[in-house]
Amino acid sequence: METSNTNFTPQQSFDLINKIIDQNRMKYEENGNNIFTWGIAVMFAGILQFILIKIGQGEKSGLVWIFTMVPMFIYTFTAYFKKNKKVTEESMAQDIPGYGWLMAGSMAMITGFFFSNKFGAAFTTTMFLPFCVAALVSAIALKKKLFVWLAVISSAVAYSALFIPFMYHPLVTALIACLLFLIPGMILRSDYKKRQGV
Repeated sequence: METSNTNFTPQQSFDLINKIIDQNRMKYEENGNNIFTWGIAVMFAGILQFILIKIGQGEKSGLVWIFTMVPMFIYTFTAYFKKNKKVTEESMAQDIPGYGWLMAGSMAMITGFFFSNKFGAAFTTTMFLPFCVAALVSAIALKKKLFVWLAVISSAVAYSALFIPFMYHPLVTALIACLLFLIPGMILRSDYKKRQGV
């Protein structure tokens, strides 16, 4: 975006903000498949981890996350930079929610793989609160009230994990993935298809 020394009128500022919001909405609707895929992957990993714990294979349950989350994170990271080869000030300003998701994902990877034994019963809460914040920022940018509510409910579910026996935390994870990723991904995909007339 070119900057100049001319001052914007209030209407021009409002129009610019609306343009950026519309571009964000279109971008995330196109990427509804990505959010949906993350929802499926996290739900699958959470449910499979719970099954392994129930059948007495809890010590192997961490492998589920390594073989799902690491490939998903690498794929998402490389796909983003492949699609956005040239990073400009304008593209960075338009993708503020995307940077929130990147930070939340990075924090989750670091927490899960390096500091998992430091959080005890608060592990699931610590993992998912940054995602709740990123989801809230995206919901506000997209002007989707349902997404705002899903982020708020997910935060409550994340805090509720503090009072749930640890063996059920993988199911809490699956529920949060459904609320934060799967449902919004389905809605974004549907909105995009309607807009494209598919």
